[in-house]
Amino acid sequence: MILILTLIVSLVWIWSEFKGFLCRNTKSSDDFNLTNEETRELREFQRKERAIKGSLARAKNKVASLEQLGIGVRRTRTGNFDRRSKLGKKLNKELPRARALALRYQNQQSEIQSEMELFAALPEARASIWVATEARRLSNRMVLPVFAAVLTLDAIFDYRIADYWFVLGVSWLGVLLVLRKTQQKSLMRKLGY
Repeated sequence: MILILTLIVSLVWIWSEFKGFLCRNTKSSDDFNLTNEETRELREFQRKERAIKGSLARAKNKVASLEQLGIGVRRTRTGNFDRRSKLGKKLNKELPRARALALRYQNQQSEIQSEMELFAALPEARASIWVATEARRLSNRMVLPVFAAVLTLDAIFDYRIADYWFVLGVSWLGVLLVLRKTQQKSLMRKLGY
């Protein structure tokens, strides 16, 4: 069983090195940043957001001014303004339009902000793929010598580790996973994410 466990440990190490080799297309942390086209699209969204913010502010001001005008006007049971006055007719006509316009601008602004959040999350998403592969590779490089040392000590001092192959396998897997998570957090922190 210890031979099968050794084979599994070796295959996992070789697999992590192979995956690390395939992800070697990043030369620096700048490769995770937005591309020129993505930066151009982000600037366009920012320009649209500024325009919509201005329109939203104007629409909210109009709603507020119309509501201020309607303070002294009588209302019906349904909440509409009394149609007998000229101001009541005007408010019944313009206030729903102004509120609908403000709501439309708010919806447009939230859509644009969600698109901008997607662009802001792109570098971290790109980095997380590389970090996961690199953390797996580094953790395997740290655990493999320890595993080999334990097997060497078993051969030298005849400790009978083969009787405890399950404990050895679970220990290897546990240490590997803990080191991998630690490496991921460390690499993400070093990259600034």
